[in-house]
Amino acid sequence: MKSLRLALTLAAAVAFCAAPALAGTVKFPKTEPILSFDLPDEWRAEPDEKGNLKVQPAGDDEFVLLVGKLAGAKDMDDARKALPIVARKSCEGTGVKAVEVTEVKTAKGLGKKSDLALSACEARGKDGSGNEYVVTAASLEADGEIVIFVSVTTAAKDKKYTPAMEKILDSMEEVH
Repeated sequence: MKSLRLALTLAAAVAFCAAPALAGTVKFPKTEPILSFDLPDEWRAEPDEKGNLKVQPAGDDEFVLLVGKLAGAKDMDDARKALPIVARKSCEGTGVKAVEVTEVKTAKGLGKKSDLALSACEARGKDGSGNEYVVTAASLEADGEIVIFVSVTTAAKDKKYTPAMEKILDSMEEVH
């Protein structure tokens, strides 16, 4: 239930966005930040009224990365349990059927200081027109809080923006 609430909250971030910040370094959340990351040129980050971020390449509505705090998650074990549910619900929210979700994997030694661990899984499926969609749900712990990242896109855009997403990940660091 907590995961469904998070998925709905993150989906709402798409609908309620403020003025975008273009490229540069983004701090999350806007007030009392715990994490920062660099956006590639021509990317934008738009906060919503709940403090979540919608991050995407300027002019491309087929790729979106939602960033928020994972409500109800006390630790990374809770987050790892929630990730497949968030990935599946987010993928199904695009109208995709027969969703397949990968196992949650954790990578360590990430970020600007190589001190972050990120857990992630992926959901894939096709819509009624045969378009393949990919949803990636990932989380990390920053300053004692669980931050979740959910990207929603087509398979082609996922491949196109993977290098940019890797640069964003490499630039992440905790803000104290």
